[in-house]
Amino acid sequence: PVHFVDATSPPALLVHGEDDGVVSVEQTRELSAALKRHQVPVETEILAGRGHAATVAGYSLVLRSAALIADTTRFIERVTSPATSSSPPASTATSQIGPSPSPAPM
Repeated sequence: PVHFVDATSPPALLVHGEDDGVVSVEQTRELSAALKRHQVPVETEILAGRGHAATVAGYSLVLRSAALIADTTRFIERVTSPATSSSPPASTATSQIGPSPSPAPM
């Protein structure tokens, strides 16, 4: 995906487990940097102590992470709000989210 980034790329929320043994976290950092170079709004969240499966499980109905879902919802609301949708500023946000202590209630 990094080779296809240009100024028309959509805003992106990149979420990656710090301990991912399937996909290198460096790929997410490279994609984030490419989006920023083209002034595309991007937020990057590196989840501390999480591997590939644990990161994906953060979005599952059974094991979802309340913090991850809240961050995702906030990002979607921000990039789709009428006040920012015409030309949102490129974000430089990067955060480290630790492992969720327990699944969020359904």
